[in-house]
Amino acid sequence: MQLSSTVPQPLQYKPKTEMAAGLEGALYGLSATLGPLILFSSVLGSVAVAAGFWAVLVTGVVVSALPVLMRGHPSMISGARAASLALYTGLILQLCAPAPGVPLDAARLAVGLGAASLTLLAAGALVVVCGLLRLGNLFRMIPGPVAAGIANGSALIVLWVGLRQLINSSWLASFDAAVMVGCYAGWFWLQARRPALGRIPSVLVALAAGAAAVALTESGAAHSLSLSVLDGWRWSGALLWPAAGGSDWQRLLVLGVPGAATLALVITLESFTTAAAMELRFGMRIQHNREMVVLGLTNMASAVLGGVPASASTARGVPVWLRGGRGPLAAVACVAVTAAIVVVFAPWLLKLPTGIVVGLLVVQAHVVSDPYSRAWLVRMVRTGRALGGGDLGLRLIMAITMIGFFGNLIWASFAGIAISSLAVLRRVSRDMTASWDYLDRYRSRRARSAAEEGLLRRQPRRVAVLRLSGHLFFGNSYRLGQLADEMDRDARAVVIEVSRVVDADESGIVALQRLVKTLIESGRAVVLAGLQAVHSAPLRVSLDALSGLSRQPDLDRALEACEDVVLMGATVIAEPLLAKAAADNRLLEGLSSEDLTAVLMMAEPRTVNRHEWLFHRGEVSDGVWLIEEGFVNVYADLDATSSRLAAFGPGQFVGEMSLVDGKPRSASVRAELPVRALLLTAPALSGLLEHRPEAAMQIMQNLARELSLRVRSTSALLA
Repeated sequence: MQLSSTVPQPLQYKPKTEMAAGLEGALYGLSATLGPLILFSSVLGSVAVAAGFWAVLVTGVVVSALPVLMRGHPSMISGARAASLALYTGLILQLCAPAPGVPLDAARLAVGLGAASLTLLAAGALVVVCGLLRLGNLFRMIPGPVAAGIANGSALIVLWVGLRQLINSSWLASFDAAVMVGCYAGWFWLQARRPALGRIPSVLVALAAGAAAVALTESGAAHSLSLSVLDGWRWSGALLWPAAGGSDWQRLLVLGVPGAATLALVITLESFTTAAAMELRFGMRIQHNREMVVLGLTNMASAVLGGVPASASTARGVPVWLRGGRGPLAAVACVAVTAAIVVVFAPWLLKLPTGIVVGLLVVQAHVVSDPYSRAWLVRMVRTGRALGGGDLGLRLIMAITMIGFFGNLIWASFAGIAISSLAVLRRVSRDMTASWDYLDRYRSRRARSAAEEGLLRRQPRRVAVLRLSGHLFFGNSYRLGQLADEMDRDARAVVIEVSRVVDADESGIVALQRLVKTLIESGRAVVLAGLQAVHSAPLRVSLDALSGLSRQPDLDRALEACEDVVLMGATVIAEPLLAKAAADNRLLEGLSSEDLTAVLMMAEPRTVNRHEWLFHRGEVSDGVWLIEEGFVNVYADLDATSSRLAAFGPGQFVGEMSLVDGKPRSASVRAELPVRALLLTAPALSGLLEHRPEAAMQIMQNLARELSLRVRSTSALLA
C-alpha cells in the first residue's frame, strides 16, 4: 500500500508564513509536549524524571518528524495526547508491580517501561494492519462522546492514582498541588474574558504558579539527581526489552494484550478526532486509511526509541493552519521550535520542585476546570436529562472510572473497547435500518393551490423519500439491496438524498447503483438530491454517470419535482405550464368586479426571462408581483446556490413582505421559467386605500390569510 498522501507543492506557500505557523503550533502544543515529563514524575516518582524527559525529546521532536518524512498529511502533526499518555503511564505503573507504599526503584521501572514499550509496539502494529485492511471508516463512525468518555475516564483513573501517591506526601506538597489546580482553573476564567491571553500556553502559567508556591512554602526540590539532556537514552524502549523478558510473562500478557488493544483504539480515536476537526473547520480531505498506516509506524518507532504514544494533535495542527501554514515546512518548523524550547529549558525542567512534580493535577485539571464542561455537567444535573449525545460520554466516564477504582486500570480502559464497539454497532444499525418516508412527513416549500394541496394530502404514498447518511460500506450494502422491495407499491416518484453521506467504499457504491437502477426499471421517476454536496469523489462520479434519472441540488427541489410528477399524472418530470389570469390571483379573491377592474388597471404588466431576477435581497421594494404565468424560486441570498425558501407559480403572489413592514427586500426571487406578471406598486395600493378603502381592506385580509397559511405550512414541515 502506498503510504504517501497528496501533499501540496512547497512552491505554493511562503516560507515566512510556514515558519511563523510552525512557531504558533509549537507554542500552543507545548502543554502536550511536556506531558510525559509531568506524568512520569507525578505517577512514577523521581526515578522516572530522566525517562520522562527522554520521552519528551523522542515523542515531541524525533517521532513528530516521522509523519513528515513518510509524507503524511501536513495538518496531522503528531505528539503526546492526554488520554493515551494517561493510559500509558498507568500501564507502566501496573506493569512495574510496585509494592504498596514503596517508591519505585530503577530495576522495577525498567521492567515496566520495557513491557509498556512492547505493548506500544504491538499497538502500533495493530493500527498499521487496520489501515492496510482499510478499516478507517469503522473508526470514523465511533461517536464523539464515546471517544471523550474513554479519554476522560482513563484520565480520571490516573488522576486518582496521583492523588493516592499524594496521601503519603507532606501537606506542603498537597498545598502546592491545590494552588496549581486553582491557578489553572483561574487561567481558564481569564482567557474567557481576555482572548489575547489565549496565545500564552496554559502549562507555562500552571508551572509558574507551582514554582511560586514552592518558593513561598520552601518545599524544596523533588530530587537531588544531577541530570543532563541526553541521560535518558538509557531508557530507550529497545534497550529495556531484556529487562521485561526476565519478568513474569504470564502477568505481562494478561495486562499487555488488553493494554495494546486499548492503546491502539485510543491513539486512533485521538487522531481521527483531530482529522474530523481539521476537515470540518478547514474543508480539507484526509485519507484516513493512509494516515492509519503512518500513525501505526510512528508509534512503533516511538516504542523502539523510548517515547510515549503519539497521535495527531489538535493543539498543534489547528494553530498552524489558522496562521496560514499549509505545507510540510510548517510541520518541520513546529518540530524544530519544540526541540529548541525543550533543550533550552532542559536544566530547569530536570530539577522540578515538588509543586511541579504533582503537575499531574495540572494536566487533569482541565476535566473540572474547563468552563464549558463544568456548565454542561451543571445543566445535566439540574435538568436531569441528556443534552444531545453528551450524556453517553458522561456515562462512559463514570463507568470506566468506577471499574478502575475497584478493579484494574488496564481492564477498565479495555472496557472502553467493548463500549465503543457497541456504539459503532448501534450507529451502523441505525444507518442500515434507513427506511422510506413519504409526503406525510416531507413536503416541498412550493406554494400550491388548494386543489393541489388536497391531492397531495390524499395520496402521500405517491412520493417515497430515502435520506441516506453516514457511511456506505460492506456492512450496510446488503441493507440497501432490501430497500427496493420495502417501498410502497403506490409510489410513482422517488427522492434519494445523498448529501449527508460521508464516505462510501466499492461495495456501498455498487449497492446504491443497483438500488437506483432497480427503481428506474420499475417505471418510477427517480430524483437524486444533494449529489454535489457528497464528500466522496468516487460516489459522486459513479452516481453522476447514471442515466434515466433527474438531479436536484437539494431535498426541497427534489420533493417539488416528484410532487409535479404526481400532479401531472406522468412518469417523467413535467414542467408546470399552466397559466392563470391575474383576476384569479389569491391576493385579489373576494373583490367586486368594479374593484377588481380598478386594481388591474393600476397594476403594471411585467415579463421576466428564464433565470433572470425579479428582485434581489436588500433592494428597495417596488411592490408585490402577481404571477400569471411561469414559475419563481425564492432564495435566502443573492444567488441561486443559496437555500431555497419557497417556490410560487401562476395564481400566487410574491414580494408581499414589503407591504407589511416597508423595509428592503428580505430575499431574492428568480424566474425558473419565463414569467408574465402584474406588479402592484406601493403608490397604487395607497391610492386604492384612499379611493376604494373596502377593496384595500379585502386585499390586506387576503394577504394576512396567505401569510398565515404559509407560516402554518412551514411549522408543519418543521414539526
